Order: sequence, then C-alpha cells, then structure tokens
Amino acid sequence: SKDTSNLGDTSTLLNPECVQDIMDNAL
Repeated sequence: SKDTSNLGDTSTLLNPECVQDIMDNAL
C-alpha cells in the first residue's frame, strides 16, 4: 500500500532498525 510506503520512509529516517524489522516481516 502507498500509505505503508510513506510510513516506512518516514520511520526509516527516525527508526531504521524498526523499519528493517517490519520489512523482514513483510517479506
């Protein structure tokens, strides 16, 4: 979803580790 992408980009800048975890779960 586009919303997820936007949140991911913003979260990545603030918490790259958290985003990486989410990406791993997504995959």
